[in-house]
Amino acid sequence: MTQLSKYEDFQTCLNIAKGCHDYNGGYLRDQEQLEAFHHGIETVVKSIKSLTKNGLVGDQLQTLHSIGKKLNQHG
Repeated sequence: MTQLSKYEDFQTCLNIAKGCHDYNGGYLRDQEQLEAFHHGIETVVKSIKSLTKNGLVGDQLQTLHSIGKKLNQHG
């Protein structure tokens, strides 16, 4: 596997998040669940875009990072 630059890593994550949004997460028959899924993915996309533009700046992005880091430590 080749080493990616930080920008390429972020771009890869952004592409995957956008692909998840387009794929609909399997919620094709339940509009309410689909809307909730899309809202969540849109939050991920906005967060990654903010991170690539500004770094880990801002309360919301730092909070999301902190939560994810804690979850990652617990398995």
